[in-house]
Amino acid sequence: MANTASNSRVSGAATTVAVLYEQAAHREALVAAVSAAGATLTAELRFSEFAAGAVDALPAEVLLLNLEPLLDRKPAILEQVLAEQGRRGLVFNDAAASAQLDGPDRARWLRHLAAKISGTGRWLPPDPQLPADQVPLAANDTFEVWLLGASIGGPEAVRSFLAELSPECPAALLLAQHIGQEFVDSLAEQLNQVSALPVSLARSGMTVVPGQVLVTPVGQMMSFDAAGRVVLTDYPTPPQYSPCIDDVIAGLLERYGSRLHGIIFSGMASDGVAGASAIRESGGQLWVQDPESCVVASMVEGAMRDGPVQHRLPPAQLARQLNQRLRP
Repeated sequence: MANTASNSRVSGAATTVAVLYEQAAHREALVAAVSAAGATLTAELRFSEFAAGAVDALPAEVLLLNLEPLLDRKPAILEQVLAEQGRRGLVFNDAAASAQLDGPDRARWLRHLAAKISGTGRWLPPDPQLPADQVPLAANDTFEVWLLGASIGGPEAVRSFLAELSPECPAALLLAQHIGQEFVDSLAEQLNQVSALPVSLARSGMTVVPGQVLVTPVGQMMSFDAAGRVVLTDYPTPPQYSPCIDDVIAGLLERYGSRLHGIIFSGMASDGVAGASAIRESGGQLWVQDPESCVVASMVEGAMRDGPVQHRLPPAQLARQLNQRLRP
């Protein structure tokens, strides 16, 4: 892979990315790399759809271009990308090489490509000689998924939690926070400023991967397809709480089963209590914020009444406990 990176990306801001490819079989891996970088996929362009001005019109700060055999036969396409690149970052992926990778080698490739997209080196292994099986991001489907459920008092609690979470966290985290539609974007931005892991609003087509935090949207039901991609659909009847923590947990359990664990934070509602029981029944762990540190402890107390919890701690200590649990 080569990269003629632009310096236009702003640290801490979500990068917008357009992927350019031809073979549909490569799409999932490219989208996974964008998601792992904490970036937002804003456009896709197939090489067969190229026309004058097509690249220039793409709404993205970074172009992720898949080097496929078609470009050898039609070099004018690459010339057009370079001509219309402007001040964008340009990231290349060697399609032939990456398609042959699996297991930990695929994990290394995904981290490497994500680091190029984000414009930082923080996801690259600290030592070039680090064995591939020690790369934190698991390429197979065995990583843990943690649901963070919160309501009143949750934003501050989750902020304290994420601020203490290790940047090498090899789990995927999804936040279901009761909040108004007009505030959800700013919530994701605020959490991203304190989190060592990238935080972004979940959108249809995004892939759930380790080392990221997705904020569930308000007003839509979230489920996951077999590849771990987010699927958003409208509710036939709006739920009492949005996002509905119980519904988010149900969708995650269907996809991840016993790999799903949960942490219930401050909140005044019964939402999440049934989901907490479902996590326990599937074999997952359930942790809660210490009630004394909650603004309102109704959700936490409901989860505790319904069954045992493994840890009951203030938010920052919960994060340190998770760091210890997930340490290689």
